[in-house]
Amino acid sequence: MKRRIKSCVKITALVFAVFLLFSGCGKPVKDEAPVPETIKQGFSCDAKIRYGDMDLTVKVSRPGLQECIVEVIDPPPLDGLKMHWQGEDMSMSYKGLSLDLIDEMFPDTAFAGALNNVFNSLAAAQSLKVKEEDGRMTFSGTGDSGGYSVTMNMQTGQLESISVPSLGLDVDFIAFSSY
Repeated sequence: MKRRIKSCVKITALVFAVFLLFSGCGKPVKDEAPVPETIKQGFSCDAKIRYGDMDLTVKVSRPGLQECIVEVIDPPPLDGLKMHWQGEDMSMSYKGLSLDLIDEMFPDTAFAGALNNVFNSLAAAQSLKVKEEDGRMTFSGTGDSGGYSVTMNMQTGQLESISVPSLGLDVDFIAFSSY
């Protein structure tokens, strides 16, 4: 079953690539954006997260496409909770306990799942719209976790924030570094 899904994904990606190749022949559309280089190259950072009534500090790493690691630093009771996505596989660990899951088992509405979904949507350039203002580029789209916006500093290429309003999720990135 996984092989069949992977084959379908590859065929869809090929069709999409051909579409993109031929779509460049027309008049450029100002509202559509390329994938931010930061997402393609990978990055690591700390992030301050507001998720409903909860405030968290996490470490986020995106070493490459389809891989994302989110580790909670604060609040203390959750310190060390780590979620790691690699393709369709996902694992969670906490205080020496580990659990392997498939991505579909992890809720898209969980803050870490939403972050991973936004990064994957950005990387796939799924219906992205862009707005440039005050030295920032804001990418907007809809992914598995709902509508989102991502703000990037145009001068440095660093991601600054993510918002997923339907989840009450706001993320501010700090100590950002690209690979």
